[in-house]
Formats: sequence, structure tokens, C-alpha cells
Amino acid sequence: MTISQATASGTGFSISGLSTPLTLGAGLSTTFSAQFAPRFNQGFVANYLARLNQGGYQIYLWKLEFKDGGDDRLVTMVVKDGKVSGFFWR
Repeated sequence: MTISQATASGTGFSISGLSTPLTLGAGLSTTFSAQFAPRFNQGFVANYLARLNQGGYQIYLWKLEFKDGGDDRLVTMVVKDGKVSGFFWR
């Protein structure tokens, strides 16, 4: 898998410890930090929902439940040929 770029913008959003481009072979991993919003500091639970295959893409779905009582979020990551093609927060 190759992470070619990572961008965070807006108040409370940041990424640290990640140098791009980064290529990882099968079975390898890396660690970095991403602060998506101050809501995460209060705690959350990530529930894995499913992996879908569509048109050569693998689509991973998670539901984030925040402990602040606010709206839950659906997180979608799309992978094709071992590369992350998209990461969506709804």
C-alpha cells in the first residue's frame, strides 16, 4: 500500500509522525497520529461494520460513536490495488 499524501485542514485537525510518500509491503505497518476533531479527546468507540467489494475496490465501513453524546459518524475507506483511494467522514 502507498500513502502518497495526507492533508488536514481546519481548527482541531492535524496529522503528525507521517512522512509521505510512504510505501508499505504486505504484512508491514506504520504508526502516525491524526487529530480529526476535539470531540475525539472526550472518547469514542469505533465499530467495524463491513468490507464490501465493488468494481475492484475494497470499501471498509466503520461507525464512530462519540461519548459527548453528539451525532455518530460513518467512516469509509476505499482501497484499490493496495492503495488508499479515498477516506470519507460522514
